[in-house]
Amino acid sequence: MKKYGLCIISFVIAACLLFAGIFMVAAQASDTVETYYTVGFNTYGGSYIESVHIRKGGKVPRPEEDPVKEGFIFAGWYTGSHYTTVYDFNTPVESSMSIFAKWEVDRNYEEKLAQIKLDFKDVVKGKWYYDDVAYVFDKGLMNGISKTEFNPDGDFTRAMFVTVLYRMQKSPSVNSDCPFTDVKAGSYYRDAVIWAYKNEIVNGISETEFAPDTPITREQMAVIMYRYAKFARMDTKLRGKLEVHVDYLKIAKYAEDAVLWATKNKVMWSNTEGYFEPKRNATRAEAAAVFTVMHRDMR
Repeated sequence: MKKYGLCIISFVIAACLLFAGIFMVAAQASDTVETYYTVGFNTYGGSYIESVHIRKGGKVPRPEEDPVKEGFIFAGWYTGSHYTTVYDFNTPVESSMSIFAKWEVDRNYEEKLAQIKLDFKDVVKGKWYYDDVAYVFDKGLMNGISKTEFNPDGDFTRAMFVTVLYRMQKSPSVNSDCPFTDVKAGSYYRDAVIWAYKNEIVNGISETEFAPDTPITREQMAVIMYRYAKFARMDTKLRGKLEVHVDYLKIAKYAEDAVLWATKNKVMWSNTEGYFEPKRNATRAEAAAVFTVMHRDMR
């Protein structure tokens, strides 16, 4: 009888342990959190495509419509901004990442750009900056200093530069106060300065001064465009080498990364003799070229 009782007790204990084990496994399974990754579509200024969240091991659905971009033809999705490998949408997703749109120049658009009529007597066809001036004028980013003058070799001020960036963002409304006493109420650039300062694209020359009428130097232009690129979530990882510029030792330390990025991405360039000229004031023609690249090619 004792043996029989011990068997029953052993059976009950074993059954309890079995059920406990099953319960623990079920509880652990219910507590398991599936891993999801975010996949973004970087269209570099093309029409916006929303990011997707994909379960680990899942596949990215190809966007139903290809992005569009004025002046360019969509040439496929790639794994990186160097455009060496076409993205395979059958690849299992193992991490968060971005997929990059590749663009080819639409030659018909180039012909359209060449037909834009400019009334500026100092901007003539054949000049290296003609298409750039035509582009920024056509897009409403830059105007002339008069109806008949663009002043391509003139200096470009800090106020002018910030204003164009503001226009590139379609002049969003601002509600903040301006910290700079030399940015007067009612000035054409006031909202632009407030917006750019708030988004850490520009700083003042002091806590209370912005110096709106001071010409912008080439290295300063590179720095501001670099910050703008970060703000606009552009790819800012691509680098070059400072040594390719003959005068690289003259580039300020704070501007080195910006100059590397700007020249490697062909946002800016050295002259034919290899000088970057970091301390020289940027011209209006150079500014037009930079804004064209950023607005048309990289945005």
